Amino acid sequence: MSAPRSLRFAFRSLAFKRPSRPTCNALLPTPHYSRGPRFYATEPSSDFINNIKHTQLFHKIADKPNALKALSDLAELVKEMGIDITSSTPPSNIQMFRLATNRRFTRAVKNVMSELQNAGLDMRTESAMQELMNLTREVKPKDDKDGKS
Repeated sequence: MSAPRSLRFAFRSLAFKRPSRPTCNALLPTPHYSRGPRFYATEPSSDFINNIKHTQLFHKIADKPNALKALSDLAELVKEMGIDITSSTPPSNIQMFRLATNRRFTRAVKNVMSELQNAGLDMRTESAMQELMNLTREVKPKDDKDGKS
């Protein structure tokens, strides 16, 4: 038993590290820097409240700041969770499952529903739910000049 141990120590003492080669800084490539304009991270200009300003639902709850705050908080939470609410494609099943199991999301939805109910909107009707679903799309203000003369 002592023989293998002594051989191991013998080989370790014979092993030596090779010295690394010295490098010359002149041979290393120099980085090329861009002299173009700097781009900074910015928030998108389309805010949730700006998207819904021209809808009937907004006119109904315009004087209810608690309902607007609850809707805005819900939109921010969904955006934080990685779901693009302005996209035309619906979230995947996994994303929907993550939303359904997230306690912050369920609390935010309950808060929105209670604030809208306090504002006098019955969200159990089909038309109200459809209008709420349409809020996710960017809404353009209606122009009087629709190309008609």
